[in-house]
Formats: sequence, structure tokens, C-alpha cells
Amino acid sequence: MGFRGSRVPTFAEALGTSSISSAITSGPSLAAVGGAGGKGAVGLTVLDRVAKGMIVTGLETQADLARKEANDQATKDAEAAFTPDGNPKGLTLRGDGTIYGQTYDKAMVMGYLARLDLGTDKFANELSLAHPDDPISWKNKWDQRGREWIATLPPDMQADARLSWEQRGFKALIPVNFEAHKKVLEEANATLIESMDKTETDAANAFRLGRTADAGEARVKWVQALNARTDLSPQQKEKLKLGFEEEGQKQTVLGGLDRALKKGVSAGDQYLKTFLAGEQSDMHPDTKEKLGRFMAASIQDRMQEIERGQREAEKAAEQKRARWFSDFEISLHRGEKAYSDIEAAYQGGNLKPHERTAFVTYLDKRREKEAEALSELARVNAAFTGEGLPLDPKSDKDRKAVDSYFSAASQSWQGLAPNEVRARAIRYAAQPGIGILPSPVKAEIRGWLRAGTPEQKVEAANTLAEIRANNPQLLNDLAEEDLAMGNLIGDYATSGIRPEEAVRLAEEGLRVPKADREARAGQYVDLAKKYPPADYLTKEANGSWLYRHTLGSNPQVPPEMAREFDGLAKTEFQRHGNWDVARKTAADSLQRVWGVSSLGGGTKWMRGAPESFYGVPGMDLSDNAKWMREQLTADMVASGGLFDPSEGPLESRVLVVPDPYGRTDRTTGLPLYSVMLKSADGVLNPVLDAKGKPMPWHPDWNSSPEAKRRKGDLTKAVDDARAKRNDRGSFSMIGEAP
Repeated sequence: MGFRGSRVPTFAEALGTSSISSAITSGPSLAAVGGAGGKGAVGLTVLDRVAKGMIVTGLETQADLARKEANDQATKDAEAAFTPDGNPKGLTLRGDGTIYGQTYDKAMVMGYLARLDLGTDKFANELSLAHPDDPISWKNKWDQRGREWIATLPPDMQADARLSWEQRGFKALIPVNFEAHKKVLEEANATLIESMDKTETDAANAFRLGRTADAGEARVKWVQALNARTDLSPQQKEKLKLGFEEEGQKQTVLGGLDRALKKGVSAGDQYLKTFLAGEQSDMHPDTKEKLGRFMAASIQDRMQEIERGQREAEKAAEQKRARWFSDFEISLHRGEKAYSDIEAAYQGGNLKPHERTAFVTYLDKRREKEAEALSELARVNAAFTGEGLPLDPKSDKDRKAVDSYFSAASQSWQGLAPNEVRARAIRYAAQPGIGILPSPVKAEIRGWLRAGTPEQKVEAANTLAEIRANNPQLLNDLAEEDLAMGNLIGDYATSGIRPEEAVRLAEEGLRVPKADREARAGQYVDLAKKYPPADYLTKEANGSWLYRHTLGSNPQVPPEMAREFDGLAKTEFQRHGNWDVARKTAADSLQRVWGVSSLGGGTKWMRGAPESFYGVPGMDLSDNAKWMREQLTADMVASGGLFDPSEGPLESRVLVVPDPYGRTDRTTGLPLYSVMLKSADGVLNPVLDAKGKPMPWHPDWNSSPEAKRRKGDLTKAVDDARAKRNDRGSFSMIGEAP
């Protein structure tokens, strides 16, 4: 096992194996047997020993096998001779003189003693852990266990085993006795040790803070307690004194560094340089070097701490500014901040120069948009009241202006029924100067016709009828399939059919099979003979959407117009078989491309009439024709065209006809026209430009002389509207719904 001091022999070493060896080799030698009894005696002895296994009969392998078997069995039995917790049960030997028996006994003893030796070491360690400073308890339990274990050995082995056990116990008890003595001394010096610990801490703090008097007082108390201790040798006391003095030196130096760092990192660097350059005769060089490295690391830590604090402070300030900036930007976009607020924030250091510029630019643009929106509203209001120019349905700008105007106007309609809101919007749009259907109304009609309930689809059909009665041109903004569906539903609904049934009949009518369409084609031919399309158009032309202007007698419907109407009506009739709806839908489609024109050659129906596509909405037909003729003459003169003005006034000889090639304006998609000029002998010739090519032409109100004359009046109307707005509010110029 072995403890402190010289090595203690194991049980096997202490007991030896002489008794076992002597048993195997006991008895007279064969030579002695032969001398006493003759040759026969030797043979009998040999046979007897062979029979007992004491001599191998020439086959050495048999003896080896016997020994191996004995060793294996003894190993198992030695293991079984101990309980699971390591206590011995007892040693049992064979005690015969055979090779097997002698080998078994020897292996059994060796295995038993080896396990007993391991158990002894384990037990000694367990006792030392259980009683580290109690030698009496340790010794009592050790002796008791020794008696129990030694009793399991054969009597001739117990004396040597007992001696070995006592030697082991003596060695193992040495550290226990030492700890017991130490405990006694510590208990006796506990108060002194506590006093030394406290005064040592007080002295270190005083040295660190530079309080020399307090440090000296603490040192005196510490030395007094040290000298009074009985648990230390003089050498140990001297060593503790040296450590105390060295710690005082360290704390004095480190305290100076602390005070220097309070002034700044640069002061700490200078303090370190002074310390390393100075001579401390009472400080060990190694201690000085270690202190220097420690102080350098402390200065570095302080520098990093300062930088970290600065970064954290900057981060916190940036986060705070970011929140302020976000709130300020939101308020600015909500219109709650003005130029003065931006300037105050900039002067206060909250806004950076580029942020100030961005915000001021934003306000400038917003003011420009507000002014532009106000101007657009004023322009719509001037058109609505008849004080300004009519709006152009083909202009996206005018459409957006109308939407903004109605959005503002509808704010006063809160609480009205939806149909009343639509009615007011339609009456607004139908005014002579407007002629543009508001986008919300269009979207509502399309949505209801395509995905609404039966009641909503009937309501949409009624809205179409109301639009047609006020200003059919407003229907141009709707798709033909929507008009067809709306007209069909409206026709059924006005006959008293429930909405669900009216929608069903209309949808089924639009999904008619091919055979039914062919049959209806024949029906249509019969009806068209009875009710000629030209008669229907002539009747409709009298005060209808086809001709809403009083210029004397209505122009005659040309054959090509009647044929186009006939084709449209036939196609529509084949879809649903409703004669009235077919003609009504065909008329809606026809009015998209046909109109009355008096631009040269008298008043007549014309496909792509300039007054219909380029005329100013709400302006009388004659007035539209007048400014167009004036512009046409000016454009002809300005183009340097090849014509002879000596043959008569241009206005009386010019004629505008649709472009024979069907060309349209690349920008707007609207039709272009060819200009024909009547010669003195009555022959019409195309007007050629300076390059000798036919001159395509289309009216343009914005560049016309009449528009330029009215521009001054419009500017005045806008200025008046702005003045009213300043007196009454943002939308005071918007009139009430008619």
C-alpha cells in the first residue's frame, strides 16, 4: 500500500511462500531411497510419487496443464473469497502434495493476499476521508477491521499479517495526527488569525488609497497578532512579514496609478514611465517587472473602458436622435411641421445639414403640389361654373383634377345615401364644362356589373340610364361589354322582373349558342325591314345624344352610318334577342366614333368627327367648329403649304375628311384628318405641305388662337379662386351639387 515514509511490504512479501515450497519438495531423495531399500524401493517410490502427481512421467506438458488449471481455479476461488464490498470471507487451501494441489494453494494464497492488500489501501483512504483530523476514531476503526480480516488467514500466517497491519496503520495515521494538531493550533489562534486577516485588508486598502497613517496603524496591529500566534514557526512568521511588506509596496504603487488614471490615460502613462525609470531599492526586480506589466495592462483596460463608454454613449445618443428624427419626420409628412420648425431643429443641432436640406426640399415640393392641386381645383370649379375653359375627357390631367375635385366636394355629402352620392356625382360630371365621369363612380359601376349582387347590378344598370339621360358621352369611359350587360339588365328590370331574374336572363342571353344566334339573325332581318335602322337613327338624332345642338334642321343620316349601326345592332341582337336593347347598345357603340361636324362643307354626320374627338366638352358645336376652322387656317399658312390664296378665302374652300389610311396620332391614338381644298372650278385637291406631301392634321385646343385669347381670363379665374381659398378654406371654391 504505502504511505508517507519508507515503503511498507505487502502481505505476500511479509509472509513469504516457504511453507508451500517445502511441502512440495518434502521427503527423501530417490538416491537416499535407493541406498536404503535397493533398486526396487526406488521404483516403488517413483510410482507412488507419480500416482500422487508429485513427479511427471516424462510428459512435461501434463504438468504444465495441471499447473495452469490449478492457477485458473485458484484465481476464481480467490475472487469468490471476498464479498462484493471487499471484505474477506476466509482462506481455504487444499493441503495435498500433488502438483495441482501445491500450485492451487500457492496461487490461492497469493491471490487472497493481493486482494487483501488492495482492500487495506482502500479502507485506509476511506478512514482518512471520514476522520481527517480525528486519530482516535481512525485508530479504533482500523484496529477493529484488522482483527476481522487477519482472523480469516491460517494461524501460521496471522502473526506476520498482524505486524504488517500495524505498520500500515502507523504510516496512514501520520497525516491524521498532523491535521489534528493543526486543528488544535488553529482553534487556539483563531482570534489572532481573524485579526490578522482584517488588519491585512485594512492595511492594503490604506496603502492603495495613500493613507500612510492608517496603513502604519494597521501594520502595528497585524504584527502584534502575528507575534502572538503559537501555530507558526519563527521562519514562517518572518516569511509572512516579508509578504505583508511586499503587498504594501504593491498597493502603494497601484494606488498611485489609480489616482493618476482619474486625471486621464495620459497621466497614467506618465506615472508608469516614472515608476519604471525610478529605483526602488527595497523592491525585488521581479516584483517591479510584474507590477509594470500589470499597470500597463490596467492602463490599456482603462483606455478600452473609456472607448467603450464613449461608443455606448454615442450609440445611446444616436438612438435617442433616431427616435426624435423619426417623430419629426412623421410630423413633417403629416403637415404638423413648418419651415420654422426645421430651422429651429437645425440650429439646435438635432438636424444635420443634408437632413435640413432634404426636409426643406420636401416642404417646397409639397407646397408646389398643394398649389398645383389648388390650381387644378380652381380650374375645375371655373369650368363647372362656366367662368373657365371646359375640361378635356381625353386628358389624364383633367381626369385627375376632376377626381380630386369630387373627392373634396363629396366630403360635404357624408351621411347621404349611396344612390344620392352617385346622382350628385353624375350631375356634376354632366355639366357642360366637365364631361368627365369620376373614377369612383366608374369603378363602382364596373365592379357591380361584373361581381356585384343582383340588386347591385340592377342599381348599376339604373346608373347607366341616368348617365345616358344627363350626358351620354360619359358612357365612353365604360367598356362595351359593361354597357351591353347594363343595358340588358336595365331593360329586364324596368319591365318589373325581380333583380335575380333580370340578371339571370341577361347573363343567359349573352351566352346564347351558335344555332340560336343564327336563328336570331333571320329574326333581325325581318325586324330591320319593318323598322329600318336609318329611321331609328333619324329619330334618335332629333335632340338625342347623336345631335344635341340646335343648328336648324338635323343633318341627314348617311348610308354608311346606317350600315354600321345595322351591323352593330344585328350582332347585339344575336347575343340576347332583345330588339330594344340591341338598338340601344348599338347606338351607345356608334356614338363612340360618329358625330356631327360643321368643320367645312356644312353640317353633316361624320365618322371620327373632329368636334367629337377634339372638341372642348360643353362647348357648342358651332363654337368648336369655329375655333377649329381658325386653327386649321393658321396651321395651313404656318406650314408653308402649296396652295393659291388668290382663289378665294381658305375658310370657304377647305374641307376636312377622315384620313384615308386610317392613321391615328401616335401619342393620343386619336384620329388624324386629311385637308382638302376646293379649287376655283370646284375640284377637291389634298393640301400639300412644303415638301409636297399630303398634310395630316388634327385640332389642338391648347395651341389654338382662341385658347390663347382665353388664357388670360383663366389665369384671372384661378387667381380669384386662390383669393377665395385664403378667405374661406381649402375647398371653399367647390360649388354645391346641382
